[in-house]
Amino acid sequence: MLKRKFQLFIISICFVLPFILIVEKQNRSSSQEEKTPGFTGAMRSFEWWYAQRALPGEMIPQKAFQKAVQQMQHFKLANKSSLPKMSSIDPWKSLGPYNIGGRILAIAIDPRDSDILWAGSASGGLWKSTQGGIGNGAWIYINTGFNTLSVSAIALNPLNPDVIYIGTGEISLYFRPLVGTPGARASYGMGILKSSDAGLTWNQTGLTWTFPEITAVQKIVVNPLNPNTIFAATSEGVFKSINAGDSWIRSDTVLMAMDLVMSPTDTNQLIVSHGNLNSSPNPGLYKTTNGGTTWLKLTNGLPTTDFGRTSLSYAPSNSAVVYAGISNAGTGGMIGLYKTTDGGNSWSLKSSTNFVGSQGWYDNVISVHPNNPDSIYCAGLDIYQSTNGGTSLNNISTYVVHVDHHAIAFDPDNPNIVYFGTDGGIFKTSDGGASFLSCNYGLQTTQFYPGFANSPQDSTIAIGGLQDNGTLKFSGSQYWFDILYADGGWCAIDPTNKNILYFEYQYLNLFKSNQGGSSAFPIVSGLAYGSSNANFIAPFVIAQSSPNILYAGSRNVYKTTNGGSNWFTSNGQTTLNGTKIACIGVSPLSANYVIAATGEGALGTTPKFEIFSSTNGGGTWTNVTYRLYGTDSLPNRYPTDIEFDPLDNSTAYLTYSGYGTPHIFKTTDLGTHWINISGNLPDIPHQAICVDPEAEENLYVGTDLGTFHSSDNGVTWEEYNDGMPSAMVLDLTVSRANNKLRASTFGNGVYERPFVRQPKLFVTYPNGGEIIAGGFPESIAWKQRFVQKVKLEFSSNNGLNWTLIADHIPASDESYTWTPPDTSSTEAIIRITDMDSGLLIDSSDAQFSIIVNPDYFKGWNLISLHLSVTDQRAETIFPTAISKPFSFNNNYVLSDSLFNGIGYWLKFSEPQLISITGDSIYSDTIEVKTGWNMIGSLSRDVIATNIQQIPDSIVTSRYYGYKLSYTAADTLKPRHGYWVKSKSDGHLILSASSLSNLKSSTADDFSGWNRLTISDNYNNEQTIYFNSHKTDCNIDLYELPPLPPDGLFDVRFGSQRNIEIIPNNISSKLSLPIEVQSRSNSIKVEWNIYDETLEYSLIISDLQGIKITGNGFTHIPYHTSHISLQVDRKNQSAPLSFRLEQNYPNPFNPTTNFQFTIANCQLTILKVYDILGREVETLVNEIKQPGEYSVTWNAERLPSGIYFCKISAGDPSSNSGQGFMDVKKMLLVR
Repeated sequence: MLKRKFQLFIISICFVLPFILIVEKQNRSSSQEEKTPGFTGAMRSFEWWYAQRALPGEMIPQKAFQKAVQQMQHFKLANKSSLPKMSSIDPWKSLGPYNIGGRILAIAIDPRDSDILWAGSASGGLWKSTQGGIGNGAWIYINTGFNTLSVSAIALNPLNPDVIYIGTGEISLYFRPLVGTPGARASYGMGILKSSDAGLTWNQTGLTWTFPEITAVQKIVVNPLNPNTIFAATSEGVFKSINAGDSWIRSDTVLMAMDLVMSPTDTNQLIVSHGNLNSSPNPGLYKTTNGGTTWLKLTNGLPTTDFGRTSLSYAPSNSAVVYAGISNAGTGGMIGLYKTTDGGNSWSLKSSTNFVGSQGWYDNVISVHPNNPDSIYCAGLDIYQSTNGGTSLNNISTYVVHVDHHAIAFDPDNPNIVYFGTDGGIFKTSDGGASFLSCNYGLQTTQFYPGFANSPQDSTIAIGGLQDNGTLKFSGSQYWFDILYADGGWCAIDPTNKNILYFEYQYLNLFKSNQGGSSAFPIVSGLAYGSSNANFIAPFVIAQSSPNILYAGSRNVYKTTNGGSNWFTSNGQTTLNGTKIACIGVSPLSANYVIAATGEGALGTTPKFEIFSSTNGGGTWTNVTYRLYGTDSLPNRYPTDIEFDPLDNSTAYLTYSGYGTPHIFKTTDLGTHWINISGNLPDIPHQAICVDPEAEENLYVGTDLGTFHSSDNGVTWEEYNDGMPSAMVLDLTVSRANNKLRASTFGNGVYERPFVRQPKLFVTYPNGGEIIAGGFPESIAWKQRFVQKVKLEFSSNNGLNWTLIADHIPASDESYTWTPPDTSSTEAIIRITDMDSGLLIDSSDAQFSIIVNPDYFKGWNLISLHLSVTDQRAETIFPTAISKPFSFNNNYVLSDSLFNGIGYWLKFSEPQLISITGDSIYSDTIEVKTGWNMIGSLSRDVIATNIQQIPDSIVTSRYYGYKLSYTAADTLKPRHGYWVKSKSDGHLILSASSLSNLKSSTADDFSGWNRLTISDNYNNEQTIYFNSHKTDCNIDLYELPPLPPDGLFDVRFGSQRNIEIIPNNISSKLSLPIEVQSRSNSIKVEWNIYDETLEYSLIISDLQGIKITGNGFTHIPYHTSHISLQVDRKNQSAPLSFRLEQNYPNPFNPTTNFQFTIANCQLTILKVYDILGREVETLVNEIKQPGEYSVTWNAERLPSGIYFCKISAGDPSSNSGQGFMDVKKMLLVR
């Protein structure tokens, strides 16, 4: 058990040298935490793990785990139908830790190739390396096909190393004088497994106990002369097989066989050690000289009292020499290192150096040099070495190798190479102990406790507490960093500040960091912590809605309102019911809604497993332990996790450990009633539950058999383990920043996976019965959840044939502007298909109508009455209008009737074909006032230039109609209204033109003008023009009418014109505001710049300017933006320095702009990379002359996430100033 900080020096070197770590010996830290005798932290850790699963009994029920595994197999068969759905979701992806290992119990080396290593972990399964444990990805996980979480022994057939035996079930301490000793310290076992094909496939041997989950295998020895003969040291004694594991007999019945060695010259001679604590019966050394038929206890020269766990090693070069490292069964320290030179007949004490600290009952292993019987390694707390037959032992690993040792293996080809298995993974010396290397890259065996925490702001920030590896911080890569020593525990991150971290070590010793973990300080003022008050791994949680409020579980729920500066009990009591707090949940919506559960993870206690709720932040607590007859009764088991619904303060979920009862319960009234939602899940301890924050019907549970998912609030469940080893999942958490589920495991590190979010979408418009206009933009609208990209199609023959409208459309837009065909009027339907699955999601419920050339369009229309009618009331002429008409007289004026010669705004809910009966009007005299006027039209077209003005030349503007935007009209059409501006009161005489007199429309010639074309999401667009050369142009003629009604599109300069002429002799910057009116949430600005005599920039929201040259475009979030065109004199001198500006906008969706400056002629490369460093796109790769440049990047086909833009020009590494390199971080948000 690690009781001191695992050195930051090692971690920093791990980061700098990710493939190899060479650490030289250094002095022991004065801050080392003392190993106290007696019931050490390792025992407490074992008890905490075991008691949760055993209580209220003393032992895990016989066959319980075995039955759960069988239930799991039936569960998989019954849920085969869910496999296709699950296969469409990305599997679990490892987040590491990649550089820090967990507890390693066994190491074996292939005698044919010493680079092939096998490693057994305490609860992370079997691992293999083919590169001597060194290098990136040096290890791979070996899937045995069984739930082999704990691999405590490994042995290879010396004559055929493809035959491998592994022993399972980590041995611990002797608890009870019973057969079936609960030896599994923090995992499950299932006897001995065998592979005959170098680990590709595995089978059970004959050594499989009736209740294997509480029995452990400690050592396996294969006879090198007859590999069919195998011995196994177990918590039940020594077993022997003479047929390669097919069947076994118990050769030695003494319990707690802790080590077993075979003579290198006489394979009938073996020595076994029994016992660890004083409660273990008949401890001592036993020897057989007849292959296990009989065993004789060895006593000559050996201790007679306090004989504890003993490690053994023959000297391979001298079979008469055997060493025994004997620990003290009472204190946990060392009695001493003993040696025999006559094969065990007599022994002598060589050294009393305590190399095990106080954990000799658990951390105790020795091994003799293959060629030198006087050279020996002794490892427990640290590694000690003797080169004089054990007379003196020297510590060679302080500060350079993780403490707590369990395995030693010599390289068969080079005895200077030695591997050590520790609580922190595998370490290696290649020079006989002078220096050490970490062999943990890819050995993902760390054991995380509950309470993993993610930053809601940044998916690359997370922290978790581990068994014997302290608290580790995740920073976006698989290489993690140590921020606290010893055993970690629960963690929390301030949701508003990712640098504020909370974490703990045993018994609620809380710490806080305001600097992202680089430094920390204790926060225990007022808090009842320590072993008498809190569980070994004690819970605390942060209130997401009020991050200065945290709750911590002692014998009562303690609260802080100032981020841990001081703690108090809101109810003024010292306890809730006398039992320690096991888990706490707080609503993400309100810090006042809290649920706490009591339960004590210690054997020999009688805890009360009860549930309490509060609606006032712990001021008062209500016991809501619902225990009546029936399946909804809360079980008398250890509660492990509480999770609130993300949308409801009164709905919460509760999980339980143990066996024989339901494990998941739900309340919708804060605990007044509970509902059993365990459904079809196996009877296995449940450790954690998680609710999808965006789809609360989706639940996830972490168990001792992995992860399960429900998409119907717990009615049914399905396995969710694809991509993850068979792991104990002790916590499930949400990473809000990247919308992923994270699983922290007790043995295999941390994994991440997408949520199961079934695509849901339904068409809202047009959905049947609507009328839309062909040839004019119309929105297709839908509502959706969890759909990425869609394809839109329409059919005009009721689904017989389909025509593509668009594909790869982001479903999150929930609308798309489509221009229906205008070839002929028809009936049609829309369908929408999920691009990822290819499955139809929804279609129109019924047909809608497409009409061609409607008289009036959906929305506001600029209209006039073109006939003489008898009833001029608007409701008579336009009965389907949804507004009254508005005319204009300096302001908009509401009207009830319509009059000839006047223009009106009138609104319709859909396109209209309206028949109006009346007499034709072929000429009319219309009164106009000074300023802007809305005028009407006649029954036939009127050519604008033929309109007579009285007085002459009073019109100072173009005639403007409205069709998607204000448009200058050469001809006034029937039914339409128009704007015109007059410089004085007067009259306009309109005369209808004959067909032969009609002139074709002549557009303004703006060729050569700079232009900005602004469009929105509804296919509306308008172009405005500017120039510095056309000084003879009458710009007043291009003043636009007053703004159209809200919702209609309009673009103009602040001068109210759609063109501007810029003086070419400006002496300072000139700003031209641009006004945009749109119902769209974003707009697109395209530019075409022909004039290079001045410098033009788009200024957005008074923030960053985008220099515009040549052709380009950008997207702007209209609702937050004020836009202006900035004009400046061109700087004729070359830029003095290189520069890459931050992209704008940022965050962006889907386009953004980069501005960069080149100081001298250079090959310039501008590329985009994703967060993993993979190249996404090259934007520039050419020689650039000195100047300022702009480039637009469109990321519409990429997922949300963090990206990087990197620019390089010339050789950045030179000192000439001729090169440049820079990187900018940006965020794409879909």
